[in-house]
Amino acid sequence: MTNQLTGDWTAAQEEWRALGLLNGTVTEDVVSDLLTGWQDAIYSTDDGQVYHDAAVAGDSLDSELTLAMATASSDQQFGWSVEQENRTLDDAAFTLAEVRRQSRAIQEASEFPGEVTVRDAAPLVFLPPILSYEVLAPLTYAEFDSLGAQGDGSANPLYLLEEGGPGPIPSDARIESSAPVVVEGDQVVGSPVAMDSSFWYLVFAGYVENTTAKAASEAIVENSIVSAERSGKKCVYATFSGGDVNQTATLRATIEAWSASVPPELGSSTSVLPSGALQFVSCDPGEEFDNQSRIGTARELIGWRIAELATVEAVLEAGGGDAELIGALDQVAAAGIGVELATLPLDISPADAADSARAAVARVLNSPTE
Repeated sequence: MTNQLTGDWTAAQEEWRALGLLNGTVTEDVVSDLLTGWQDAIYSTDDGQVYHDAAVAGDSLDSELTLAMATASSDQQFGWSVEQENRTLDDAAFTLAEVRRQSRAIQEASEFPGEVTVRDAAPLVFLPPILSYEVLAPLTYAEFDSLGAQGDGSANPLYLLEEGGPGPIPSDARIESSAPVVVEGDQVVGSPVAMDSSFWYLVFAGYVENTTAKAASEAIVENSIVSAERSGKKCVYATFSGGDVNQTATLRATIEAWSASVPPELGSSTSVLPSGALQFVSCDPGEEFDNQSRIGTARELIGWRIAELATVEAVLEAGGGDAELIGALDQVAAAGIGVELATLPLDISPADAADSARAAVARVLNSPTE
């Protein structure tokens, strides 16, 4: 179950520690312990099998098995798992949300329609934030209406995976920024990779407050990340470009604040490259190092996203188009709904989080205008 929910994340441990995304004390065993009992049945994309906890029986297990079998069937039909590990954080989450939404409809129409219980999410706060987001985000996003179909809605969103993803918000265009300027003696390992805004939110939010992290992550137009060897330790080079002067200034201020706030053991530094791109370098502080980053950042990010999802849902239900959606998103953002939802309790259920988002958005969109 752990392998299916989180994938093989262990190869990224040194890089994540360098970015403050992982405490060295969080091992594979710790992650497995935190996820124990999260689901009683699960579909494995590795071998196409459905597995279940042999210690569990009864109607609840039957419902979970039916849901898992429906998930397997959707993969046979749409092949959604083929590129899953290559998708961005958000694309992967929205893909699994759409799969769960459709599989749940099949399960609810079956002879085992019982509610599939979602476990208490509070322990997920102790996972590395990327893993916490990967586990919890799809369940939360699945609580919203299917929003990915185009035109008259006849096209199944899972047919559209390579056309911007199944989510309602267009996917980030992953554009690589200019090559890093490497310190003499450092040896680059691998090729630069561009990440999405959600990845950078989780990085920045570990050491700066959430609104600053959100503004900086959304200011990124180009970025790349690559590892380098430095005297036996792994370091990370990250380069960025913003969309305009203001975005670049926002991004630079946040990167410098982040670099100054991380523990000195990370040896972080920032610079402006001759190309005008921004760069920071940060290094793995080693195993068992406690980075003392802020917790709950994955839940924060989900709060920002469900503010957008609830807005899209409300506008579409009212028959609005692109112009109305842009206006509504601006209105909701100006009202601070994303900030409000970013502070939802850590143990709130996906269904309750979605209801909170709908209520908050409705409060803004239905309020009288002057």
